[in-house]
This record gives sequence, C-alpha cells and structure tokens, in this order.
Amino acid sequence: MGALLLWVATLRADAGRELVPPESHGPDWAARVWQTDEGLPDNTVYGLGQSADGYLWVATHGGLARFDGVRFQEFSLTHLSGVPNRVVRALYLDRGGRLWLGMDRGPVVCVEGGTVRVYGAQEGLPDLRIEGFAEESDGTVWILYANGELARIRGPQIRRYPTAAGTPGGRVGLSSDREGRLWFARGRQWGLVRDGRFEVRHEGDEPIACLAAARAGGLWLATATRLLWSDGTNTVREVLRWPDSSRPVQPRLLWEDQTGGVWVGTAAHGLGRFEGGRFGWVPTSHREILCLAEDREGNLWAGTGGGGLNRLRPRRIELWSTAQGLPFESVRTVCEDTNGRLWITTMNGQLAREGSTGWEDWTARADWPGGAAVCVAADPSGGVWVGTRERGLYRWNGSWIRLLGRREGLADLSIRSLCVVGPEEVWIAAATRPVIQRWKEGKCLTFELPAGTRSIRAMTVDAAGDVWVGTADGLLLRVTGDTLRNETVLVDGRTPSIRALHATPDGAVWVGYAGYGLGRWWSGRWMRLTSAQGLGEDYISQIVADGEGRLWFGGNRGVFQATLADLNAAAHGTGYVHSISYGRGEGLPALPATYDSAPGAVRRGDGRLVIPTRLGLAVIHPGALASEAGPPPVVVERVAVDDQTVALYDSRFPLWNHPGPVPPDLRDGRWEGRLPPGHRKVEFEFTALTYAAPENVHFRYRLDGFDEAWVEAGARRVASYPRLPPGRYRFRVMAGTAAGVWNEAGAGVSFAVQPFLWQTWWFRLSAGAAFTLGVVAVVRWVSFRRLRHRLRLLEQQAALQRERARIAKDIHDDVGACLTQIALLCDLAQQGTGACSAAPGPWEKIAATARQAVKSLDEIVWAVNPRNDTLAQMIDYAGQFALDYLRLAGIRCRLDLPEPTPDQPMPSDVRHNCFLVVKEALHNIVKHAGATEVWLRARVEDGGLRMEIEDNGTGFDAAARVPGADGLRNMRQRMADVGGKCVIESHPGSGTRVRLFVPWQRNGV
Repeated sequence: MGALLLWVATLRADAGRELVPPESHGPDWAARVWQTDEGLPDNTVYGLGQSADGYLWVATHGGLARFDGVRFQEFSLTHLSGVPNRVVRALYLDRGGRLWLGMDRGPVVCVEGGTVRVYGAQEGLPDLRIEGFAEESDGTVWILYANGELARIRGPQIRRYPTAAGTPGGRVGLSSDREGRLWFARGRQWGLVRDGRFEVRHEGDEPIACLAAARAGGLWLATATRLLWSDGTNTVREVLRWPDSSRPVQPRLLWEDQTGGVWVGTAAHGLGRFEGGRFGWVPTSHREILCLAEDREGNLWAGTGGGGLNRLRPRRIELWSTAQGLPFESVRTVCEDTNGRLWITTMNGQLAREGSTGWEDWTARADWPGGAAVCVAADPSGGVWVGTRERGLYRWNGSWIRLLGRREGLADLSIRSLCVVGPEEVWIAAATRPVIQRWKEGKCLTFELPAGTRSIRAMTVDAAGDVWVGTADGLLLRVTGDTLRNETVLVDGRTPSIRALHATPDGAVWVGYAGYGLGRWWSGRWMRLTSAQGLGEDYISQIVADGEGRLWFGGNRGVFQATLADLNAAAHGTGYVHSISYGRGEGLPALPATYDSAPGAVRRGDGRLVIPTRLGLAVIHPGALASEAGPPPVVVERVAVDDQTVALYDSRFPLWNHPGPVPPDLRDGRWEGRLPPGHRKVEFEFTALTYAAPENVHFRYRLDGFDEAWVEAGARRVASYPRLPPGRYRFRVMAGTAAGVWNEAGAGVSFAVQPFLWQTWWFRLSAGAAFTLGVVAVVRWVSFRRLRHRLRLLEQQAALQRERARIAKDIHDDVGACLTQIALLCDLAQQGTGACSAAPGPWEKIAATARQAVKSLDEIVWAVNPRNDTLAQMIDYAGQFALDYLRLAGIRCRLDLPEPTPDQPMPSDVRHNCFLVVKEALHNIVKHAGATEVWLRARVEDGGLRMEIEDNGTGFDAAARVPGADGLRNMRQRMADVGGKCVIESHPGSGTRVRLFVPWQRNGV
C-alpha cells in the first residue's frame, strides 16, 4: 500500500460539523458515506491505509477497524501494555508492510508480521498528541506531533527533535516522494531531510500549510491563499489561488491521485480538487477533513472530523431535480429532440425543455396553447408532439400547431401516451376511452380495445415495425399493419399490470410488470424473470437499452441494470441475472421511477440514459462502467462450526484478542481442517476486496463433494451447510464486480468432516467381521439345534416304528390267531351238528364274520407296520386289494401301475388315507355303479402321486347333492387332511372317474 499523505497541523476539536455549504457543489463526484450506524467505530476518522492484501485500515476516535467495503472488523489495543485507550490518532503502512499506529497520549504501536511492539515514554517518546508518520527510503520512520516536535525510529534507536533542535519554527509537514526522499515544510521554508538533518531548499513569502510529493516529480505546496508547485529547488510556480469565500480556506493536507488531480483537504472548508486548471469543491459529509488516501482502484477516501468515512469517485449517475432547474421534481415522460435537447412533462402537468442555461417551463410561456401537458414525444423531422389533458394533441416545429381535435377524428381529447413511429406517423392512446389511434399522413385510424380496458401505460415499436401496447389491467396488444391482436399472457393465473415496454434489435419485446418482474416476448415464445433469478426487483416501471449490451431498469426501489446476455440466459434457464443497483453508492437517495404514460426512459445521442423518477431525472453515464478495475481479490474470512470459529483469516495478527486458543490461519490457503462429527451447521464467511461498488459485488460458491453446481449467492457473503456427512470437501468462492468482471480463480479452503466411531472404515470392517462371525455362530447354533431336534424326532419315530411293528406283530400273532381259531371252531361245530339247511346257520355266520375280521385285521396290520411306509407298498397293496375285491364281485379289473414303482418313503397316515379312499371308491362301484369293468391307474410325477379309479357303470350327477353321501365327503376330507385333492367326475349313463393327487412336498417326501 502506498503511503498516506503525512502532515502536521493544529486541529480544532470544536470544528464545525454542519454539511458542506451549497456553494461547495461538485456535480462530477459522488460521495458514499459510512458512519457508526454501519459499523464504523467512530465518525471521527484520523487515518487510512490499504494493506497488501487489499483491506482498508481505518483509525478512528473509537478505535482501529479493518474494512472490506461492506463490514468493519474492530480491533481493540487496550490489552497491550502502555496503551491507555482505544483512540488511534494516526495510521501509517510503510513500504515493508509494517502497520504504525499513533495512540492517544503518545504511545506508538508497530505491528510487523506476527509481532507487536509498543513504543512509549520508556523508549524516549514524548507524551504528546501524534499527528502523523513519514518514512525514508531506508525504512526510517518519523513521527509528527501536534506541537511541532518530531521523533525518529531507526531500527532500535529512537531520537527526538524538539521544536528548538535546529528546525525552523512553525507548523511541520513531511512527505515522501517516489524516490524515497523525505521532504519537510515548516513555516515559510521547505527542503529535504538527510541523516536526521533538515536541509532548507527554499523559503517563500508565506507559511506553508501542507505539502505532498507530485507523481511526475517535484512538490505540491499549499498556503492559506494559493496552491504552488516546486521542482524541489528554487523553481516555484503558482498554479491556483483559492476561490473567494466568506471564510478563509485552511488547507490541511494535499493528495495527488492516479489521474493527476490534486485534492485539498481543509480544516473547515471541506474538500476541493484541482485538475486541468479547474478547481471545484467536492461534497462530503463534514467540512473538517482529517486524512486522505487512494486505493488501488482509484477511489479517493476522506476521513472527516465527525462525518464518518467518505469514498469519492466519478459520478456515474446524476439526479437532475429542482436544484438543476426542473419546474417540478416528479417527471412523467421524457424525450430528446433532433437538436439534442430534452423535453419533459411533470406529474403536475408542466412541460419543460432543456436549454443551454437551464430548464425552461414552456407551459408558462405566452405562446403555450393551454392545458395540462401529459406526455411528450419527438419525431425524426425535428417536431415535438405533446399530448394534453382535455385539449387534444399539439405539435411543435418552430411554433405550436393543434394537430388533432374532435374535428380531425381524435376519439378522446385527454391523451395518456404517445408513440412516434416516423415524421408523419404517431400512435395515440386515449386516457378516458379504451381506444388507440394511428395518425398517419393526415388520416386517423381507430382501434377499439376490449371493453373495460384501463389506462394505456406503455407503448413501443419492435424490430419488425409492429406496435405493442401495455395496459394497467395487464393486456398486451400488438398491431401489425391494420390488425390488432391480443397477445396477453397469464402470469400465475392473472394478468398483472404492465408498466413498461421496450423493444431490442434482436426482435425481443421486454415487458415490465408491477410486482411480477420482467417478461420477454421473442419469436413467439414467452418467458418471465423475477428476483428469484437475480432480477434487481419485481416492480419494473422503466426499461431502456444503453447500446452496450445492457438493459437499465427503473423500479420502486431505484435504478439497476443487467446485461442482455444474463437476461437471455436466465430466460432460457441456463443462467442467472447479476443485477447491479445504483443509488446510495453514488451518493444519491433511492430513485423510484415513475410510470403511467409513454414515452418513458430515453437514450440520448451522446450515450447518456435518462430515466424519469419521482425525484427528478436520473441521468446515467454507461461509459463510466468501462473504467472499472480488474477482478477483485476474494478472501475466505472465517469458517465456523455451530457458530464457533474453527479457522480465521490472518488469525496470527497480533491485535486479535482471541478468547481462547488461536484458531488456524486461512491467509496462506494451506489450512486443511478436520471438523467434528455431529455438527448442526458449517458456515463460511467470505468477501471481495473491491471498493468501487462493493454493494454490487456478486458471489457464487461451491462445496466440492456436496454441491453439484455453482450456487449463485448474489450479494450475500456467507454460505451455510447443515450436517455435512463424513468425507473430504473443498469450499470454493468467486466474485464478480459491477462491470461483470469475475475473479475465476477465487479462493478456497479444504477440510474433512470426521466420521463417528461407527462410521469409520475400521469400525465398519470390525462390525462386519463381528456380524459375520455372529451369523456363523447363530447359524451353527441353529443348525446344531435343528440337528438335535431331528435326531430326537428320528429317535421318536424309530421308537414309534418299533412300537408299531410290535403292535402289528402282536395283533397278527395273537388277535389274528384267535380269530382264525374261532372260525375253525365254528366250522367244526357246524359239522358236529350235521345241519344241512340251505340257510346259513349261526355257526356259519360266526365263521364268516371271524374271517372278515381277519381280513380287516390284516389291513390294519398293513397300515400300522412301518415296513410298509413306502410308495411301492401302497401301490402294490391297493392293486392287489382291487383285484381280489372286484373278482369276488364279478367285475373285471384292469391295472395301469408304474413299473418299476419308485422305492421312496410314504408316511403311514398318507398311505393309510390313500388306501381308504381307493377302497371306498371300489366299494361304491360294487354297491351302486352296476359296472362290469374297472380301471385302476397310478402315475408317479415330480410333484406327487396321481391315481384314477374309473368304471363303466351307470354314473350319477356329481354336481347334485346326494342324500346320505357321506362316503364321498369322507373321501374328499381324507385327501384334504394329507394336503391332497380328490376330484369326482360323473354323469348319468357315463360311468364315474375318481381322481386323486397327493403332493410330495406337503408330506415330507
């Protein structure tokens, strides 16, 4: 950072704090003021300087602050030994980057790198008020005191120069030139400081109030009456004598800016500037100027004695109001004639024209035809058209002509808006009737609008020559030739009021809505932009193009602009609108634009834009935007987790007073933090170190590893992320200036979010291994348990089978033998009686019953015996039973059985139920069917066993309910009990077929 102007002067604590007087008006410079309400520690600013990283340092009566253009970061020095309070009387940044601070009551603080040193009475410095610092080429620093004393710090050595120590008496000023030489001025003399000696080079005829090194060489010198230049020898030239004033000018300091202009700060007369032989006073917030500095972008900064911090730069927007001669503040319409003069109509019905010496109220002229002027438009032939309230349409072309009235076909004598297409063609919008008219070559053509149409506020002509009309109730109409078409578009289900229309050469028509943003009609497609896409605001009252790729807008909150490239990209959904607002940054209040009539904003022949507002005419100089500096430096200032700082920019700066451990430093960009798990949010605070228009700097950021695309932050300087998952991240941010210049490199920080214990890889691996082992153990335990259970079941089954075998053996050997013996005894008894009767006797019946019991007992033994629990045994036994049973009934039996039969197990209950169903079916055939032939079929499939019993008997109706048919129900129930199915198919006279199916899986086979 370049050195500040250094000077000594007597300061008056009771200096006036009123604003610069009206005669101190500088129309070419805009002042932006920061005061305590925006974070400045105190409105009395003693010193300024810009450090190498781009921050602006501010010394005030309330302490030291670091400024980024938006926010002030305060630093308290009271924790340093020997510093009595927060007041910083002087500030200087030397060529080596050291920060020198002159504290109240004499201490000097030097900050170098990460160290700080306080010089005070113990080091030999006086307890006096410090006014400033100066530096020699070898790094020697001089201290200037209010009483005229000097002190020098060269390395560890400190030397004082009292007022009588070989220096001329009077007030002292010091300044370093570009070659590093140190110049002094005291009283009427000035010269060089060499090795601590003061070499007088010249003596003038009046005391020197202040001096500054000239950029081209030599010195600027100011006295109470004039501004001088000297080549450093005896050559002295008067360049300016201060303008006459009711109060004497008291120059306090000088500064030559980058363009060669010389700034003069005074003790009670404000701030002046001299350039090119011209001098003017520049408005500031206070008359007392205490310090001046210039940043790298060419902005001049002025610290005042009570008015805060002022930034001065060439004005890009001016406000012409009643102070500049307008007859009334609120302007309704504006146009420029072929001679380059502006015409306006005001909200109170006045017509005024810009002249060489000011504005002239034409409604007050004797030749004014009368009536209140509503709208004014100029044509290419030099004519000016004026629409009035209740007096029709007039045209000026050297004199007034009432061109249109009732007799000439005018539909309404009250005119709302005008749109001039050519020298002989003008479109007229009525104020009280829903009509528009075209006056062309002496003929009037009327277009009736829909009934109930409200006032016509906007009109424009597109690139194809079509006329567009916008109304207060949201109608958008287009006239092509002699055809009126309704192009109204619903916006969120309604037709919002239209305030402005503007056509661009690419064929687009831009529509300004009241509260619904900006619409674009292009190639038959409609799109809309709002503040959600970055538009400056959603109330658009005026639109005008500057011919340099930008559209300028006037809205409820003031003036803003955006590039057509941004607007078109956002309209297609591929971009974002980076709107730039103007007003306070230009030293102006908010400029709410007017609406209600056309024409509106206009681009003048010299490129300036004029927008009508309620406070006057906003005059814009778009060409000034081209002088914007390059891309701004971007800094990540702070990283916070749950509102606790974990990393800080320049955290090792010794003037920080950290309440705990010093957080890691973000300045070198090498910080790679490790953030704890379980946090609620992570915040990144960032800034761009540009001061030309800091309020219009736009940011975009991205968190690599989380965001899929860049996030448009607008002017917001903080990014917040809630509950980031574990992983590695890099936060990146870039910034763009008001001129659209982006710092693509930006700034960034890398960090990692640590996982919880259960989210670590080794924990997951261990958990996975433990889970696998657990699963193996559980599976093994379950398998062993199942195995033990199966073993128990097998043991039980084996025991059961042994018991069944024993029972079957006992029944066969014991009960069967007894029944056989009974049958034989009955036969012997019958033989002994000698009865030869044809009817069977009791003994014969007993013998038959016993033999039948033996057969039944054989079936039970077959069913109980576990050796028969196979499919082959069941099929063979059923087939043999069918042959024997049907042979006795005299019915032929045909068998179709598998050969060989698979030798697979079949549970006893399944085997028994299957056999009983076959037996019941054969019994029904013998008893009811009257059949002569029966087929028994068996087929073994993958899914189970299928059996069929079919006869050629009389059959029956299987669908009908047969009384007493318990056997059929029992057959179905038995098969259902074993998971099978029994289907009986029969028709009268067609025999009967019984189908059985037994599944393997259901029965454990």
